[in-house]
Amino acid sequence: MNLPLGIVWFTLLIFGLSLGAGLLITLLGIPVLVGTGWLIRAAGSFERTRINLFLGTDFLGTTLRDPYRPPVEGTGWIARLLAIGKDPATWLDFLFLMLRLPMGIVTFTVVITAWSLAIGLLLSPISFLFGTFRLDIFFGLWVLHGPFAVMLATLSGVVMVFLAAWITRGLARLEALLASALLDASPEELHRRVTNLARSRARTMSASDQARRRLERDLHEGMSQ
Repeated sequence: MNLPLGIVWFTLLIFGLSLGAGLLITLLGIPVLVGTGWLIRAAGSFERTRINLFLGTDFLGTTLRDPYRPPVEGTGWIARLLAIGKDPATWLDFLFLMLRLPMGIVTFTVVITAWSLAIGLLLSPISFLFGTFRLDIFFGLWVLHGPFAVMLATLSGVVMVFLAAWITRGLARLEALLASALLDASPEELHRRVTNLARSRARTMSASDQARRRLERDLHEGMSQ
C-alpha cells in the first residue's frame, strides 16, 4: 500500500498547501491551510494506526504513541488552531507523508521485481512443457540448456523465494524504523507529559489534603460547640 498511499498523500497535501498559500492574499487561504493541517494530522494518525497494526510489535517491539501536544487549557479556538502549526509533531507527520511517495516507488519496484523473478523461475517446468522456456547457460565451453537448465532455474527460483522474502522483510523494517523516528512521540514530549502528570497528581493530592484538613477542622469545631 505504500505506493498508492504515497500518491494520495502527496497529491492532497501539495494541493492543499499550494491552494492555501495562493489564496492567502484574499484571506481564504487561512481556512484552507488550517484544513490541510488537520488533514496532515489525520493522515499521520492513520499511518500510525496502520504501522502499529502491521509492523509495530514485530519490528519495533512496541507501538507508536500519540506525539501531539495537548491544547493548553483556557485558550481560545484561534490559539488552538495556531498550536497545530507550532507543534513539531505536525511537521514530522508532513515529512513522513511526503517521503511516502519515493518510499513507495522504491519498495514497489524492488518487491515486485524480486517476487516476479522468483515466481518466474519456479514456473520454469511449466513453461518448458509448453515450449516457452528459453534459458541457455554458458560455462566456458559448456552450454547448459533443456531439462538441466530447467532444473537449475527451478532451484534458483527456490533460493530467490527466500531472498525475496528477506528483501520484503528488510524493507518493512526500514519503514518501521523511519516511522519510529518521525511518527512516534519524542523523548522531550514524553518527559513533558510525565512532568505534567506529576504536577497534576501533586495538585490533586494537595487539594485532597486541604479538603481533609478542612473537614477535620469542621468536625472539631462542631464537637467543641
